[in-house]
Amino acid sequence: LAAGVLGLFVGGRFTDSAARRFGPRWGRSAAMAVSRLAVAGAFAAVLLVRDPVAAAVCLSVIGFATDLGTPAMWAFGQDIGGRNVGAVVGWANMWGNIGAAVSPLVFGFLSRSFGADVAAGWQAAFVACALVQLLAAVAAAFISSSRPLEPDTAAR
Repeated sequence: LAAGVLGLFVGGRFTDSAARRFGPRWGRSAAMAVSRLAVAGAFAAVLLVRDPVAAAVCLSVIGFATDLGTPAMWAFGQDIGGRNVGAVVGWANMWGNIGAAVSPLVFGFLSRSFGADVAAGWQAAFVACALVQLLAAVAAAFISSSRPLEPDTAAR
């Protein structure tokens, strides 16, 4: 949790700095994509470590990097939402909550799919998380914070 809180503060500075330096299109997009790549790497690293302390460090990196991209996501919603920012971030939150509700079912399915080899099932769950984060990184590379949904209502 502490790593996530730190990630939020660092992420806010990172996305603001990136947006000033590269503009809203790449500033927001890069902050989201880089954070998703870091999360994917940390999920993959968890599979490689055998020491519990090293695993805890990897999980902390996941928490930090996940929250590192959060300010960019909120700023993206504000950038494109204009006067409809509540609907934009609400829509995004809805899908995040659906994913959070479904993920225990998916992880439970994966953990049971390998029969008595529970470790293999949980490894599959971590691989799935890494792959989803890679997909999110690719998707983030294609978003544009410089194109508001309704140009005349942009929050600038």
